Amino acid sequence: MTYAAFIIPQGRECEWTFSSDEGRQVLLANCKVDRLTIITLNRSHEFPDLKSVQDELAGTVVELAPSSIRESRKKVPFLSLGGDIGKRHVVVKGESEWSGGYVVEEVEGEDGILRRLIFMKTPYVIQSEIRLKEVTNNDGQIEKINDRTYLSCEYHVFLNLAVALLPPKAHILIVGLGGGVLINYIHHCFDQVKITSVEIDPAVYDVASKYFGLVSSPNIEIHITDGVDFILSEAQKPRTKYDMILFDVDNKDTSLGLSCPPKRFLEDDILDAVLKLVSEEQSLFMVNLVCRATDLHDAIVSQLQYLFPSYASIKMKHDVNEVIFCSLKPNRFSLDLFEAQGRRVNELTKSKDLVPEDEEELLDVKDMLERMEINS
Repeated sequence: MTYAAFIIPQGRECEWTFSSDEGRQVLLANCKVDRLTIITLNRSHEFPDLKSVQDELAGTVVELAPSSIRESRKKVPFLSLGGDIGKRHVVVKGESEWSGGYVVEEVEGEDGILRRLIFMKTPYVIQSEIRLKEVTNNDGQIEKINDRTYLSCEYHVFLNLAVALLPPKAHILIVGLGGGVLINYIHHCFDQVKITSVEIDPAVYDVASKYFGLVSSPNIEIHITDGVDFILSEAQKPRTKYDMILFDVDNKDTSLGLSCPPKRFLEDDILDAVLKLVSEEQSLFMVNLVCRATDLHDAIVSQLQYLFPSYASIKMKHDVNEVIFCSLKPNRFSLDLFEAQGRRVNELTKSKDLVPEDEEELLDVKDMLERMEINS
């Protein structure tokens, strides 16, 4: 029996390798031991260096070791990523009526300086993330600005693909704001598109505006209200229509295994309202679905396929997220359509300098086509 302890550098505890069961199994295999204790460094403490953490926990990791290791009195090896304990800077802490405690923090990772919004109820889940880059301002001072080419979530790429399927001056409704990262990117990429976003939590809107560079534009309209109430109210207005409606809102109650969207958003009256609000057959209804319960997932998919003649979906590689495309027009989706629009998005993002610095293109079209499932 072999055993070790692994210290996660500060700011990296949210990464897939450390925050998911599958990732930890990969970490275990890479460490080449039979048992591994994984150590996370608490946000509320300061740690001078890696050695001080090892000294403090030397006795604890022995207590957690298999009996054969304890009896042998062997020294337990500590592992980490290099010799750096990592850097974390708390920008602001706050309290939200809807989400509880939250923190905006900056960490230095492989992708550079990252600013993150974390809800303390789910401390290993990144709610929003931007990358900061340092530039010299007109006064010769170094300042940090939002790197608008950076998309931390894979599923955001496919939501931009959805916008490419719409008319140039489309009007889209996004339920769920977060840090405003998605809205900002869509606006920079499709600057004629009108965006209406609904966010229930005023604290989230405040954070997005102050710390995540939420764009102010005549084409962006934010409503601080309950998304369910907003949709039902909009459906009562005879001339209110949208070219795309997206549910990208997290579920505060994850007991059902459904993290996004809340089950209330998939009930009959809400979906009936959605059907009234989509403007025509060319319009789209989009769902960022995060569901770990197989039976519930299958029921949601069946429900959407029953309501919409055209259905397509793509699952993310390293996340549970699944992006679902729905349309009232039969045979709306095809691999040829997604290929053409995927290439268009790549050309558009290149022309607007929105391609991440470490990537040749925003979207791997070949990989997307291999993973896309279509039911039209």
